[in-house]
Amino acid sequence: MRVFAASLIITVPALSSPVFQDGTALAPAGRKVVPASTMASSCLTKVSPRFPLQAQAQGAQAVVLKVMVRHTGAVNPIHIVSGNPSLEPEAMDAVRLWRYRPYEADGQPIDVVTTVRVDFIPGKQGGLVSHPAH
Repeated sequence: MRVFAASLIITVPALSSPVFQDGTALAPAGRKVVPASTMASSCLTKVSPRFPLQAQAQGAQAVVLKVMVRHTGAVNPIHIVSGNPSLEPEAMDAVRLWRYRPYEADGQPIDVVTTVRVDFIPGKQGGLVSHPAH
């Protein structure tokens, strides 16, 4: 009679990236972190957020998001870094519609992690589309 012993090793990825004391985080494994200033120059389409009237009374505000810009230029997923909690859903809805020129490494488009600042300006209509890289 032969007895076989087998073992199964399962590696489970961490649910979130390690966060440093200054609030910055490492990118998920295999993802490159690209500065916001670098990615801003490759933004092809930017949609303005809707600024709720009740929040406009507080004046101009901003929400900062950590996003993954996919190799296709789409933005997903999106995570909140800072800002007025009542404006976070509007900021996320707008940024989901942004499109970027794909970031390349070694001539190939790759997914990257960056931060974006979404400005809420009183009187500015939400949903406006701009093409900042043109």
